[in-house]
Amino acid sequence: MPVTTEIADYVLGFDGDRRLVTIYATGFWDRALLDRFAAALVTKLRSVADEGRPFGVLADATNFPVQSIPISLGFMDIVRGLDKDLLVPTAVLTKSVLLRLQALRVFVAPHIRIFGDAGAAHAWLADRIGDGQ
Repeated sequence: MPVTTEIADYVLGFDGDRRLVTIYATGFWDRALLDRFAAALVTKLRSVADEGRPFGVLADATNFPVQSIPISLGFMDIVRGLDKDLLVPTAVLTKSVLLRLQALRVFVAPHIRIFGDAGAAHAWLADRIGDGQ
């Protein structure tokens, strides 16, 4: 999904064929946007989890710039606040080396991996969703 990096925003979706909650993020975020995103994400994850089938998350951050420290740490706070059944395999797709480094530093959790290649991210997710991890 092509998006502009000049507008701070996100799009949440669901790919039913691949059983993936999809996230597209753009622009420089502030706390208010992060809080709206957190609420929307929890609602989306809960609705998919309630179906009772394995699923994963693909976060496309290829048009997402490096964020301020409070915002980047806020993403891990979202993860820490999730119910255990919402801690599903999550692939974060980046293209910027700096964003990749920031993501590697922030997303320290066994169910989250950072990728620079979409094919590798999809393969990793398919393996884990297929295994019900």
